[in-house]
Amino acid sequence: MSSCNVDVSANKINKQEIRIAAQELIKKGFSKQESFEILKKRFHYSKIIAKILSCIPTQTQKKKYRIINYILLINLLILVSLFLSQSFYIASLTYTLLMYYVIKTIPKMYIWLTTISLISIFLVFVIYFLSTEMTFLLFFILLLLNSLNLVLSYYLNYKLCPKIEERREKYIDKEGATKIRIIYTFTEI
Repeated sequence: MSSCNVDVSANKINKQEIRIAAQELIKKGFSKQESFEILKKRFHYSKIIAKILSCIPTQTQKKKYRIINYILLINLLILVSLFLSQSFYIASLTYTLLMYYVIKTIPKMYIWLTTISLISIFLVFVIYFLSTEMTFLLFFILLLLNSLNLVLSYYLNYKLCPKIEERREKYIDKEGATKIRIIYTFTEI
């Protein structure tokens, strides 16, 4: 049991090292597949490396989806200003923090933005039907902007973190035993 705990803590340390090394390789212009092969030789944790690399967008991906990211950022800015005008300070603070992650293009946070947008849509409906202070125009604008956030953040997460193709291949080792190795393939966009 204790050896299992040691392995887990060692993996946590290696995950941070792997993430830093992967980001450096991606920034240098290596593809995800090339980065995977380099990191696999250095760290020997194929599954962890593949998972980490899947969530790091390449420079090509960032350039390709930059316009959509800017639209999402502008949408968030409009939402923050509307929330501030209506004294929804917690919502405006939340969206302001998420704006930072959209600027940095951190794909993990797009899932959080998707979730928060979904919750916001629900809350806008609740506040509109339970309160007399919200006008129909404000209700419609908040609903529209949150829906746009929902769609754009989900789309960007889907495009910036594509699924990894995992293939099992049989091979014969030096001793003549049949073994299975897993091959990870990244789709370049």
